[in-house]
Amino acid sequence: MVTAGSRGALLLALLERLDRSERQPPAAIEQEQFRRLSVLVDHAARESPFYAARLAAAGLAPGVELTPERWRRLPVLERAEVQVQGEALRCHRLPAECRI
Repeated sequence: MVTAGSRGALLLALLERLDRSERQPPAAIEQEQFRRLSVLVDHAARESPFYAARLAAAGLAPGVELTPERWRRLPVLERAEVQVQGEALRCHRLPAECRI
C-alpha cells in the first residue's frame, strides 16, 4: 500500500536524482539513460509477444548491452502496426521499478 508519505518520499528521491543528474557530463547522462532503457527493453521482451519478436529481429535480446548503435536498429513503430497488433503490444505487468 502506498501512503501519502511514501509518495512524497518517492517524489523527493526523484527530484534529488534530477538535481544531481543535470550537472553530469552528457556522456554520463546518456549512459544512465541507456541503462534505464535496457530495463524497459528487457521487460518488453519478456512481457509482450510483439516486442519480443521485434526486439529479437533487431538484435536486442534481454541481457545484451544496449548501445546507441543497437538502439538505432529498432524500427520506428508505425500507426498501422499498432492498429493491427493491438493486444500483442500490451504488457500486463509493470516492471518492479515502476510500481508505486
